[in-house]
Amino acid sequence: MTVGAVVAARAAGPRLTAEPAPWPGHVFPAGTAAGAGALAVAALVDPVFLAGARWDRDRQVLRLAPDHPQFGWSACCFPGCLARRRVGGFCQACYGWLTASGIDVTAGGLDLAALPARPPLFREGACAVRGCGRPWRSAGVQLCVWHAEQREHFGMPALEVFLARDDVRPMAGFGPCRVVACDREAVAEHAYCLTHQRRYYKARRQGGFDEARWRAAEQPVTGPGTVMLRGLPPLVTAQVLLGLQRRAADGLKLREDTLRSLVGELRSRQAVTLDDLAGPGEVVQRARMRWLASSLAAYSRRALLDPETERHKDVWDLAAFGHSGHADFTAISQHWLRQCARDYAVDDLSRRRGRDTGGRLRERIALIALLSASLRTRPDHGDDLTAVGRPDIDAFLRRRAMAESTGQAPGSPASARSSASSWSCSGCGRWESPVPAVPRPGFARISRWSPGTCPSGPVPVSPAGTCPPRS
Repeated sequence: MTVGAVVAARAAGPRLTAEPAPWPGHVFPAGTAAGAGALAVAALVDPVFLAGARWDRDRQVLRLAPDHPQFGWSACCFPGCLARRRVGGFCQACYGWLTASGIDVTAGGLDLAALPARPPLFREGACAVRGCGRPWRSAGVQLCVWHAEQREHFGMPALEVFLARDDVRPMAGFGPCRVVACDREAVAEHAYCLTHQRRYYKARRQGGFDEARWRAAEQPVTGPGTVMLRGLPPLVTAQVLLGLQRRAADGLKLREDTLRSLVGELRSRQAVTLDDLAGPGEVVQRARMRWLASSLAAYSRRALLDPETERHKDVWDLAAFGHSGHADFTAISQHWLRQCARDYAVDDLSRRRGRDTGGRLRERIALIALLSASLRTRPDHGDDLTAVGRPDIDAFLRRRAMAESTGQAPGSPASARSSASSWSCSGCGRWESPVPAVPRPGFARISRWSPGTCPSGPVPVSPAGTCPPRS
């Protein structure tokens, strides 16, 4: 199996039933083109969590509060300022303005209520003319470009006087900005918002400019605490929200600017799933982005895990069985032997605890894979179970002895012998083989035999829960 196929198998969730999932109206607005996978993930997102994160379903944006226990951020202490705290409890702009005004912000006992009013900051807003559908040019002007020019034509009267004029008429809006991720209004016909209009002219001067691609991948205009998921595929949106919910439930904290950077990376790469960024071999500018994508993808994937569906796959996520890591059975080509290995693994995992349980299981699977490789040298490639006999076991034992002598056997010889012994002694009588001709310890006990000592009769099976005496 190729690396891509293994990654796809690991990322695959449980098989979805034909019954359609209920529409997750708390995650997606009506009419969203979401597939069955996105609906299954979104159905697990808790509306209470979304309310705490201030999720705007229609705009697809998180507006995280500064006091959020997991995703909070430090806001500027200047009254009315919504920027991030940087220096002395103030944002960089407020600190610079207060310092230029001769106010020592480092002095103790500073009365915030007594601070002078600061000039308005740039933020999005509607034109002050009643009924006008266009955005204002700036917070200081509070008028759209058309009405600001009209006010200048009238000699710059006071804003209240200008708004009271009978010849001031509202203007129709130009609709939303053409950038997919932007939720602002355009400032010109068939164009973009003010910020993206500037970015568009700058990007167009570069060679090979593709406007459609630029619209899809361009980042939105956001502020502190705002994480815009607009423009991402529904599956990615659901995975991010569910992953954040599970991380918050575990008490893990995350900086909102780090989350915003991850979403920006997903958007610029046009990812269709979180695994596109978290998969092995992916080149990401910041290693933390790949780590966070892997974390969110694992949380969202494990939320859908079910041991009864996972046990039938060729690549297992051991989190479904309460352990860490993965188990890959794809190196075992014979269907009957692979089924035996999977059934044995289910029986063994249910009775083991510890951090290295997954590692020990992978060592045993690697030993069974050696037997599978040995059986593939037969004319029938080992697919005919009834034709497998003592010569095949002897051939396998000789190959394994050679691999151990050259140090190419999986694990150390001591660990292999220990694993083989534990296979033979762990609940032999409680296991039902999917192939009646193969007793439960048949493929495990051979690890203790030596070439030429393969017993000719049936392998004795120990009673349940008992171990054979050791010499």
